Amino acid sequence: MTLYAEWEINTYSITYNLNGGSLDNAVTTFTINDLPLDLQIPTGETDNLSFVKWTTDEGGNNEIKVIERKEENLKDFSLYAFYEDSANFLTYKYNSEIEGYEVTGYTGSAIKVIIPKQYKGTEIRSIKNGAFYDCNTLEYIILQKNIISIGEGAFELCTALKEISIPDSVVNIGHSAFCRCLNLKSIKLSDNIVYDLNTNDLASSESLGFNLSVLISGNSSSIVYLIPLLSFESIFTPSLSISYSE
Repeated sequence: MTLYAEWEINTYSITYNLNGGSLDNAVTTFTINDLPLDLQIPTGETDNLSFVKWTTDEGGNNEIKVIERKEENLKDFSLYAFYEDSANFLTYKYNSEIEGYEVTGYTGSAIKVIIPKQYKGTEIRSIKNGAFYDCNTLEYIILQKNIISIGEGAFELCTALKEISIPDSVVNIGHSAFCRCLNLKSIKLSDNIVYDLNTNDLASSESLGFNLSVLISGNSSSIVYLIPLLSFESIFTPSLSISYSE
């Protein structure tokens, strides 16, 4: 008699303890073939709550971002979401010219930050120059539809930043707003426009050895300007303009 062994790949589960937050289309099972697995980013219960980290214990000590392809990770996981209240880490200044507050700085360590709609009952209308400069934990930033301007160097050196959505309300974005955001992959200009930075379609920037960057300025005449992400602040070269419509 000849016997034949039959094998099946083990499946493991992921349980999310969201602490009041939400997570759309969460991955709840995986096999070794799915690894490494990047963990999804949840949304806090309110706009003021910004996601900081996943941990594998309730005390928040063992942070995890990726389930790596390792033998010790072939098991079921229970993950715990931790948030911070952005109100405790964002700083503001009232600007009478725009009749609202500007975000002037950020001292937190969240991965995903949602800019609140209001501060002290008044709209937040602008991200000031250098407000998020060198925030190296920031991967995602959500701007509300009352934001009208993003200042010079507002997100410069946010080296972990992967994605940002620019609301239609924004009419001005300053010089070097996203300079040296080396991991930035997409800029969402509206529901139907996404610019993918991995395409390397700006020959001029590629030949100079620079990575591509993002939307730098938009205005009421519906023109969007894209420029290279320059390694040196002193170089600023508008490379491409495209038409944009609602």
